[in-house]
Amino acid sequence: MGGGEDSRTPRALNELLPECPTVIRNYSFDPETAVREIEAWVEELKPCLIISESMGANYGILVGKGIAHIYLSPAFGAPVWIANLCWFSLIPGVPALLSRIFRPRPGKRQALDFHFRPAYHFVALRRRVRAALKEGDNMSQAWFGSKDGYRRWGVVNIRRWQRFFGKKCCHIDDNSHFWEKERVTGSGLLDEIRRLTEPYITSDKRP
Repeated sequence: MGGGEDSRTPRALNELLPECPTVIRNYSFDPETAVREIEAWVEELKPCLIISESMGANYGILVGKGIAHIYLSPAFGAPVWIANLCWFSLIPGVPALLSRIFRPRPGKRQALDFHFRPAYHFVALRRRVRAALKEGDNMSQAWFGSKDGYRRWGVVNIRRWQRFFGKKCCHIDDNSHFWEKERVTGSGLLDEIRRLTEPYITSDKRP
C-alpha cells in the first residue's frame, strides 16, 4: 500500500542478492484491477519465488499457485479495515483526507485512491483472501516482527497465520512492521531466498 519500484525492501534485495534479481512493478490500488495485473505479470515473468510485503500479501496469496512464497509482515487484515470503512468515502472530503494521511513517500510508488468504488472492491478481495487462507499452502512462510504496531488493530495477526500454515513456517524477530536493510541482512531472509532460488539459478532457469 503506497509501495513501489523504489521501496526499501526490493532495493535492499537487489543490492544484496545481485545473482537473483528482484522484479517489482507498481499496480493499481483498486483490487479488481490489481489482481488482474499481478496475475498477468506472474504469467509473463514465471518467477521461481514470490515475495509479498504487508498489504501485498493479499495479492501474493491469490497468484502463483505452485510457486514458493515468502510473506514479510503480511497484513491480511488490511482489506477488512478498508472494506468496513468504504462507506465513509461517500462523505465529501473524506477521500482527500485519507489520501493526505496515507500519502506515499516520493518516488515511483503506488497511487492511492480512497473513493468509494476502489474502496468497495476490498469487500470482494477480503472474501477471496479468506478462502485462500483456508486452503493453506505448504510452500509458504512468513516473517513477523514482535513489535509490529499493526498487530493491535488486527491488520497483522501472527496467530491467524499459524492457524492456517503452522508454526514451522512462521519466523518472528524483535522488530516492527517495516523492513529496513539492516533487518533484511540480520533476519535469515537472504539465506532462505538463496535456498529457494539456487536450483533455478544454477540450472540457468529464469528466476
